[in-house]
Amino acid sequence: MIKEYPFFDEQIYQQQLTNGLQLIFIPKNGFKRSFVFFASHYGAAMNRFIPKGEKAYWDAPLGIAHFLEHQLFTMPDGQDASELLAKLGLDSNAFTNYSLTGYLFNGSDNILKGLTLLLDFVQTPHFTEKNVLKEQGIIAQELKMFLDRPGDALHYGLMQNMFFEYPLKHDVGGTLASIKDITAAHLRTCYRTFYQPANMTIIIVGDLNNIFKQEASFSDLVDFVSEHQKTKKFGKTTEIIVDYPQEPDFVRTNYDEKTMEITVPRAAVGLKIPFANLDFNQSMLLELRLKILLEANFGTSTDVYQEMLDQALIQSGIATEVYHDGKTGYVKISANTEQPQAFVKFVQERLLSLSQFQLDLLTFERFKKALIGNFIRALNSFEFLAVGYLEYQYRNSNLFAALQMSEDLTLEDLSSVQKYFTEDKLTSFIIFPNQSSLSKKASLE
Repeated sequence: MIKEYPFFDEQIYQQQLTNGLQLIFIPKNGFKRSFVFFASHYGAAMNRFIPKGEKAYWDAPLGIAHFLEHQLFTMPDGQDASELLAKLGLDSNAFTNYSLTGYLFNGSDNILKGLTLLLDFVQTPHFTEKNVLKEQGIIAQELKMFLDRPGDALHYGLMQNMFFEYPLKHDVGGTLASIKDITAAHLRTCYRTFYQPANMTIIIVGDLNNIFKQEASFSDLVDFVSEHQKTKKFGKTTEIIVDYPQEPDFVRTNYDEKTMEITVPRAAVGLKIPFANLDFNQSMLLELRLKILLEANFGTSTDVYQEMLDQALIQSGIATEVYHDGKTGYVKISANTEQPQAFVKFVQERLLSLSQFQLDLLTFERFKKALIGNFIRALNSFEFLAVGYLEYQYRNSNLFAALQMSEDLTLEDLSSVQKYFTEDKLTSFIIFPNQSSLSKKASLE
């Protein structure tokens, strides 16, 4: 099947193999470099599910999807798959977010050898208690490092304030306590449930002639992957049933704080987006509407931004983020500031005013075109193109179709998200310098 998106000058070739595996190819003719992404629709938000072959729900330890990602790089013969890919001249990586786990590499040569190796190590799990124990120590150090980073501490402090049970409140890697509970048997349960071929997708971006080192077509790629899959044995495909915890519309608490070894306080304000199962493409369109509102009110060209500078509420700018996973999400505004309480008060008052905010048509069109333009420019990145396409697909959206629909967004469409800007959906989190940091700062002044 070929999907044409002439507005973006893109084509998407897609084929489901006999075992259910989805193969997607995005041509970039004339490019020597290729990007390969192999992903499972299994992320950190999918912690409560019915394991394959069973009937009852199971609550997996937090962080197990990320733990599984790490473990798959250890092959049955003890070799590290990333080192083998490096020997082929390929840069590899992997990541887990809330909706997927992805394994990737990019390079100019040995793409088919790399693809074979990628399929082999992801589809040949080898879990032992010895390896699990070793990995627990590695991930514990990783988590401690994240917890020591003020940016991560600020984000998850805000998420803890916002959500009661929804997994966005937890780091993708879990907690120091939860990873200690993970066993090899747990990993096998998650693997057999979520790593079924029908729950996985390969996306390749590049030039097929360069990949095959001869003239080639998408059917050649389909044949290559199909022949490889014939060497593997998979069980019967079963339906995957995940239970996502329902969230109240209001936040868990409206404020919290902590101290860390920093010199300048950090503050974040969050707005909770109510839980809902949105229709196709609506998650991405919701994000775009909220981003337009934020940019029109907090962007660097606005009077509000200048007012924050004039009042010394911010030092070197602010960070804004909008995220929606297809069910719930958040708006986040954060900054380094010597006046964290005043910053929080100012931002919250401004956010509440957005429920009645009136934007003129010319300004709306300017911000809409700027946001869509940023998206289109990002499509020049092979990684953004592949990962973004699949991430939005897993959020019940089509990246290109939603962007085309966004061209038709009207000023009146903003009213559909203005209802979210109410006090019960707002929360804030502040990190203050601890006494040690203040003493060090004083000694330098």
